Amino acid sequence: HENPTVRRNAATAIGWSGDAEAIPALLEATAGERDRFIEHSLIYALIMLGDDASIADGFRADAPETRKAALIALD
Repeated sequence: HENPTVRRNAATAIGWSGDAEAIPALLEATAGERDRFIEHSLIYALIMLGDDASIADGFRADAPETRKAALIALD
């Protein structure tokens, strides 16, 4: 979504959902993200979902933002 507030709230809702199947989409959403607040929401959602193996898949991404998000989420 273009609206940053919607994107942040969607990431938060996904984190609270507990649905680890959303991890690939969250990782993909970090690619090219420049808004620090959205980045934080996406990373926090990854942390809340807590599937380390799925989050580690982010290390194989081409986008450095995605690799960074995976590293922070697993830290």
